[in-house]
Amino acid sequence: MGEFGIDYAWGVPNITVFKRMGVHFAGGYLSPDPSKNITAAEYRAFEKAGMGMISFWESTASRALDGKSAGEHDAEQAVAQIKQLGGPYKTAPVLFTQDFGSYGGAWRTDAYHDGTARVIGKYRAGKYGDYEACARHLSRGYHYVCQTYAWSGGRWDPRAQLRQYSNGHTIAGLSVDFDTESGADYGQWGYVHPAPKPMPEPKRGPLKPRPEPKPAVMTPALWHVLLGYIRLHYAPANWGRAWHQETSNPAHAYALLKAKKLI
Repeated sequence: MGEFGIDYAWGVPNITVFKRMGVHFAGGYLSPDPSKNITAAEYRAFEKAGMGMISFWESTASRALDGKSAGEHDAEQAVAQIKQLGGPYKTAPVLFTQDFGSYGGAWRTDAYHDGTARVIGKYRAGKYGDYEACARHLSRGYHYVCQTYAWSGGRWDPRAQLRQYSNGHTIAGLSVDFDTESGADYGQWGYVHPAPKPMPEPKRGPLKPRPEPKPAVMTPALWHVLLGYIRLHYAPANWGRAWHQETSNPAHAYALLKAKKLI
């Protein structure tokens, strides 16, 4: 995996100590509980220190079981709180938590996450949970997940951008969990995707001469009996000049066709 990070709640981070310990990014909380949440001052300090900021939403551990309307409400609240912090509320991903084991029932949170996606879209509507929960979230077309080792039975989804691999540590008096990321884009606020590389110019060789047109090949004569007379028509297969003749005399028609070498 990649760089080392932490996530925390209910405390004030010491960013100087974090930097000294090699912390590359931090995860803070958005929730109905202000004492749990990241503050505007913390966000600005992390940004100034060049540390990535990721956001979790959690009101209760089992909130993800409460259905689509709950997901819509929580996503709206998350966006409002990011805006209050001065963060990129129109683009920031949010990891909505499932803080319990799936045990074969990851589908039970589908409606909740569909509600979050209805507000901020599947790309930004991420998930925190165990192996089963994250694997299902990604298979349903969502983009960001943070997989915890808890309830995962030692399995890791290689698609997860974040892994929470250890809990219950203390740094400068703050209780933290240890995380790691898997690439440049792991759901941090304000990440700018690099511009795509320009397509190389196609190689053009010398122009090939056009082949000489083939000699005209006459189509079989078409006979039409219309209003008591005979209409004769033929045309070159290569769209050359066409020829037609009308006559009411069958013998004359036969002679014309024979003269054109069509019969």
